[in-house]
Amino acid sequence: MWCGCIPDRQGTDGSGASEGGCKEVESIKQKVPQIKICGITQDEEIQWLNEADVSYAGFVLYEKSCRYIPISKTQELFEKLNDNIKKVAVAVSPDVTMVKQVMDAGFDILQVHGNLTEEVLAVTEIPVWQAVNLTDANIFEELVREYRDLSIDEKITALLMDAKEFGSGKTFGWDAYERDEGKEMLRQLRQILEKEQIQFVLAGGLTPDNVSRGIDIFSPDIVDVSSGVEKEPGQGTGKDREKIQKFVRNMHSIV
Repeated sequence: MWCGCIPDRQGTDGSGASEGGCKEVESIKQKVPQIKICGITQDEEIQWLNEADVSYAGFVLYEKSCRYIPISKTQELFEKLNDNIKKVAVAVSPDVTMVKQVMDAGFDILQVHGNLTEEVLAVTEIPVWQAVNLTDANIFEELVREYRDLSIDEKITALLMDAKEFGSGKTFGWDAYERDEGKEMLRQLRQILEKEQIQFVLAGGLTPDNVSRGIDIFSPDIVDVSSGVEKEPGQGTGKDREKIQKFVRNMHSIV
């Protein structure tokens, strides 16, 4: 069984599950990517997500992040979140204790940056999104090889491609994937993911102004934005309602 430890080389900074943790993945083929707004910390942001056409709300449980929120506070926000918006716990190299806390709190999905161990996968009863923090195209090539050659745990329902440091507001070098070699690597990866029924999540530096380009290059199933819809990107000052609305509007206008 593959433990999914690929992101550890860079350092650290699904949609519902059937009983026993088996995945129930939404259709890979969809015209409009779903939207995840990450780094939610405030009551008013919950209201804005409820107003917008989003599918996922991300809560960062990593204490070193400017968007950190304690698990105890997330439950207060959950009570105000629309039932159709799935709750994503964003963790860095979580241990078994944290995973149990995440499940007890009522999260729908566990998003893991850093090490994803066999022990964590064994106890997890919700879908897992594996995040890969890309430093360069060589890491992406290695990712494709490992996904092609290794058995992927059935609890992993999505692969999230992010920049070197998640939440940094920077892309991971999209230009490389507009060239023929990069396009071919993307094609191979998507082929593998579709075969395994794993969704593809695009993160890292998305904004209302570049989301159309990101969708055009990567054809993701889900787009994941954080700093791109903040009042002051990367400063922990909270989300901006108008930027959220613009992001959703711009994304829907291009597909």
